[in-house]
Amino acid sequence: GTRNIKDAASVAQKINEIISAPFNLDEKETRIGISIGIACYTGDTSTLDDLVFRADKAMYEAKLAGKNTYRVG
Repeated sequence: GTRNIKDAASVAQKINEIISAPFNLDEKETRIGISIGIACYTGDTSTLDDLVFRADKAMYEAKLAGKNTYRVG
């Protein structure tokens, strides 16, 4: 439901904040960017493949929106 999506989005935001924090690699400041796709099981999700498809589609939408973001599919 809506609460599950909000919880997943909150976790995705926290992951993005942690992953995107700069760190040193060979004495150079380095950053990693990620894109996260979220799909939650709902009544209209009939199979595991459908759930994975929705998460994958959401991830590509996040990539198009820019780095360090997430989308819900």
